[in-house]
Amino acid sequence: MEKDEATKEFSIMWVDDDLDFSRSISSVFEKEGLTVYHAKSGKQAIDRFREKAPEVIIMDMHFATRSGDLTRGIEIANRIKSINKEIPIIAISSFVDAYRSKALESKLEFKTWV
Repeated sequence: MEKDEATKEFSIMWVDDDLDFSRSISSVFEKEGLTVYHAKSGKQAIDRFREKAPEVIIMDMHFATRSGDLTRGIEIANRIKSINKEIPIIAISSFVDAYRSKALESKLEFKTWV
């Protein structure tokens, strides 16, 4: 039997290559009754998004790359948006200023909270 919208389970996808941090933050969401799907790489995020269709994505924009390229998280967000332009993506990063200009260049909406 399919759940109606009022009782539908809310799910998020947490995308971060820091597994310890991911586990810690996921437990907070799970205690609130949310289903949390994890992805630790860009490829895994795209595959899991297609498979699980979460209602929202929270992702670290700075993935560990050998080049230190700051565009990797934005590239992943853009690829997910090409699948579903309506999906909310909440970007987190300690490199806010660097990502703001990159996000604007790629036409992603970017907001900063302190």
